[in-house]
Amino acid sequence: MVLMRLISSKKILGAQTQAVIDAAISLIESKENIDITLKEVARLAGCSVHEVQQHFKDPIDIVAVIFESYLNEIRDGMKSNLATCTKWEDLDVALHNVVRFFYDQTKYDKTMRVIWQYFREYPKLNELEQRDIQLNSRLIAEHIHHFFPNADYEEIFNPIWLMIQSITHTATAAQAMPEHDANQIATEFNRLLTLRIRSLHNETQEK
Repeated sequence: MVLMRLISSKKILGAQTQAVIDAAISLIESKENIDITLKEVARLAGCSVHEVQQHFKDPIDIVAVIFESYLNEIRDGMKSNLATCTKWEDLDVALHNVVRFFYDQTKYDKTMRVIWQYFREYPKLNELEQRDIQLNSRLIAEHIHHFFPNADYEEIFNPIWLMIQSITHTATAAQAMPEHDANQIATEFNRLLTLRIRSLHNETQEK
């Protein structure tokens, strides 16, 4: 059952809502697409379309809740990994774990893999992803800045933002790749992160 972290505007935690979410997940996985209908969801959830519409105005509203729950799960993992860093040298391992977890979610989790293939076709899901990129970039940049207080914050944020943007796009390509090739992409991004962190350390040492 999907880890539920509902969109903040929805204060619904009842059994019916969970049944709707579970039905949508089953449909997404069986159809291997996010092109689902409220009628399909209602039938599988054992309720009427009207009851579904009391909580979700359209199918993408349901998919957005599921998508956001995955994005939040990834961010929680990021926070947990960053929290283990007591010195700048720890950043390598923490960020590498985050990148690996992200790639694994989008490649091996069936629901997330399907949503990731199609979310760019829907403005609402695109907005969620772009907001997520901003939040994650800020979270990582602020943590790195803690270890390099003399560095310019924008010089930290900008490359992190660019790398996260790149990761989200290459994750789609990695889904269709053999495991070895997909792992190589994740490894390469980890090398780029390592180089940026070390360059920041060298720059601050020179000041």
